[in-house]
Amino acid sequence: MSKTKMSRNEIEQKIRDLKTKLSCQESGIGDWKIAKCIEYSTLGMEPPYDLQELHRQRQLVRDEIGALEEELAKYKDEEEAPAEE
Repeated sequence: MSKTKMSRNEIEQKIRDLKTKLSCQESGIGDWKIAKCIEYSTLGMEPPYDLQELHRQRQLVRDEIGALEEELAKYKDEEEAPAEE
């Protein structure tokens, strides 16, 4: 599988999109599902979602964010490196 290198702007946008996926009300893995599970657990009720699966899916997104942030750091390192003559 060939992977084309993303531009800095594309990486930054992808990171924003993934972070939104974790926090958005409409997302199937959003924070609201975690809050709902905590609410049910606090009340001694069975959580309405599979917390293990939800955690697994959210961790995949966090891992992707981490990888993209590492890639973004390379762009910043390249920008800060002194130009060779």
